[in-house]
Amino acid sequence: MTVIIPHHKTKQEVVASIDDAATKLFASGLGGSVAIVDPKKDWSDSTMSFSLTGKMGFISVPLAGTVAVDDANVTVECDLPPMLKNFLTAATAIPAPPPPPMQQELGNESPVPQIGSFEQNVDRAKKIAREDPKAVANVVKEWVAGNGK
Repeated sequence: MTVIIPHHKTKQEVVASIDDAATKLFASGLGGSVAIVDPKKDWSDSTMSFSLTGKMGFISVPLAGTVAVDDANVTVECDLPPMLKNFLTAATAIPAPPPPPMQQELGNESPVPQIGSFEQNVDRAKKIAREDPKAVANVVKEWVAGNGK
């Protein structure tokens, strides 16, 4: 998975900000029932390599990737395990909500997808689960059955 995020700061400011955020995330975890185990990060110039394992109950999900900073963008590349690929595939099959009325009228939709905060993403996942619990149950059933290899 690759995510490109534009920025309007100096490369050094963005590197410092990402390093600080990663250090805080690794130290405090995600909160709630998800724990971060064995976090690692290493910088080479303006590229950070990272790895960690997210644990929730008996489920462990390893993640590894890079965060590269250039003068205009932050590029995050991460190899997702099959379980997360299945979840993201199911989540993207749900149509996005329409843009706010002002954007609809002006046809001014942003070409860059907006990524919400962790809390916003959790709230969206909860809403999806409330609106279509059968779809969520089917995704989990496929994970448990090992169909998402």
